[in-house]
Amino acid sequence: MNFGMYKEKGARIQKIQIIVFMLLHILQGSAQVKKDTIFLIHDEIQKIYIAPDKESGYYKSLTSFFDSNVKRYKQRKEKIKKWVPLYQYHEDYYLYVPCDFGYHNPIQIAEKELLIGGMVTRLYKINKKSKSLGSHHIKIEYQDYDGKIQYLEYTMIDEQKEIAVFMFQNEYRFMVSAEKVMDYPIIVNESKRNKVSEFVFEPLDYKTLLKQTN
Repeated sequence: MNFGMYKEKGARIQKIQIIVFMLLHILQGSAQVKKDTIFLIHDEIQKIYIAPDKESGYYKSLTSFFDSNVKRYKQRKEKIKKWVPLYQYHEDYYLYVPCDFGYHNPIQIAEKELLIGGMVTRLYKINKKSKSLGSHHIKIEYQDYDGKIQYLEYTMIDEQKEIAVFMFQNEYRFMVSAEKVMDYPIIVNESKRNKVSEFVFEPLDYKTLLKQTN
């Protein structure tokens, strides 16, 4: 297996993501800020607000990160599943458009490949998948760039809402299916200057969440 090939593919996907996200972020920009917008932070440096428009293109920007690969999967007739991060603010759940796209950490699972977004986009070859706990818990075995066996696991805590707790490289992530993003409002971090601090969300109690599978 040529693991360098997967690393190079990940780098190409990363470049495409940068262009797509930046264009969508710029096009949305202040056009989404209306008089009834709820601001969490509003100063000369940055604006952090709850996007009031359900038709906002921000939903597209959060789910389009891996679209460049979709055509290839369709040609192979592979099923793919996209996941995006979900956050808690004042006991409600929100999506988040960061100032720096590297803080957006989507995950895409195909039949043979695993894509992990972030500061660096990573593309891995999947060896096998297994299910347990009545199909609520999924474990994916993959190979990293050094050829070592690694695992990504996730537990569906709400089948209807398609919300899951992921475990990737000893880090928990709270995720929702890309097909369900319209069910949640979006918090946007916007800056017209240099990169600014990201919004700090409330920490989640993952042990409690994992007990709430339904």
